[in-house]
Amino acid sequence: RSPPFFLDRRRVPGRERPSPGRAMADKSESAEYYCLDFGRLPDELYNPEAPQKEWEKHLTTAGKDGFKPGELSTIAPIRPGEFVERLIMYPLYMMLNAAPFS
Repeated sequence: RSPPFFLDRRRVPGRERPSPGRAMADKSESAEYYCLDFGRLPDELYNPEAPQKEWEKHLTTAGKDGFKPGELSTIAPIRPGEFVERLIMYPLYMMLNAAPFS
């Protein structure tokens, strides 16, 4: 398996990306585990032109002991409008899809 594009060590033609080993060495020399919470990423990083260094700013690392207890169990905050949509519209959509079969 190849690593995700932001951890990929290969060079992509036409796009200069630093080696992850060098860029992440600044963050933690003894990093054994990496965590990137996609729910907390800003919208401007979701495009092909976003530099790798901007992604790495949101990367958290842990040593051989792993992450602290409870550190990976946090949930990214959600705006109230999106929360209402998911709370009401998703179940309504599922019920309306099943209605023709009942």
